[in-house]
Amino acid sequence: MKDFTLPYPCVGDSVVELKAYSGEVDIVSRFSPDNWHHIVTDVDTPQQWEALLENYKQFIHCYLLYRLSDHKPIGFVYLLQEDERGSYLSIHGGGWEHQVNPAVLYMRGFRLIVNELLNRKFRILSRCDISNRRVEKFLRGAGFEETARDEQTIYFKIIPKRKMAVKKTKDGKVDKRTKEGKEIAARMAKARASKNSLKNRLKRLFK
Repeated sequence: MKDFTLPYPCVGDSVVELKAYSGEVDIVSRFSPDNWHHIVTDVDTPQQWEALLENYKQFIHCYLLYRLSDHKPIGFVYLLQEDERGSYLSIHGGGWEHQVNPAVLYMRGFRLIVNELLNRKFRILSRCDISNRRVEKFLRGAGFEETARDEQTIYFKIIPKRKMAVKKTKDGKVDKRTKEGKEIAARMAKARASKNSLKNRLKRLFK
């Protein structure tokens, strides 16, 4: 099973940071019951949330999102293991900050943790209620793509960008017989023919 704890003590940048949750904040009471049940459907009280984290600590990890300007907690995310091997994790969470443009801070924190997990070769999933347009828009903005939906739920997945595999000849040059090689050769030819290409700029310089 993979270890998907974040590096100690936190992950952050110059604006926000994520720290492992240790019970210092009553997360549940920060939300209305309806909003909380959009995030965690089968937990109703802070005590139930704490018990869930303790009883399933091998499979659920929770992190608080702090704004660094005042070191104030403004939201949280939690990771849920989705398969036996621990290769697939789903990410969920929410925020309670209502001051200037908090969504920018949430998105920043969300992307920090997603990028950290992608760099460690995890597959990242999420989901939201089909009626929750705000969360759907947020997930799409964070780079998630829809994979399926039913009458109640939209399912999402981060699809990492794959680098184009370019075949080369024995002497290390791009193989122009392949599709990728032909595309590269065409782009290079276009660049060389350009009036402002480096080659042509040098020609004009030394005339």
